[in-house]
Amino acid sequence: MRVEPTGVSLAVRRGETLMAAAERLGYRWPTICHGQAVCTACHVVLTRDTEAFEPAGPREQAALRLFEGRSYFDGKIVRLACQARPVADTTVTKRGVRAIEPRPERRSPPDR
Repeated sequence: MRVEPTGVSLAVRRGETLMAAAERLGYRWPTICHGQAVCTACHVVLTRDTEAFEPAGPREQAALRLFEGRSYFDGKIVRLACQARPVADTTVTKRGVRAIEPRPERRSPPDR
């Protein structure tokens, strides 16, 4: 699975959502509801291979209705990364996906 525009490649396990795979591999995926299919912040745009994902379930279908009437999404195929389970390799577009950087070690103030 390839995520543009960053060019991130993800190895998604069978039955795993796209967002879960990214998080497992150390990437931050934009989200507010953390996988509840409520916020739609995790949405991806499919650039090709619309059959590369399992069909959307009822929860995802309900959330995707929120995109209806938004001109930016007209003619685009949108899925929610927190719900979409890939069945084949493809490319999606999602801005904001980035590697999680390790937190710097906290240093204690010097003794005085």
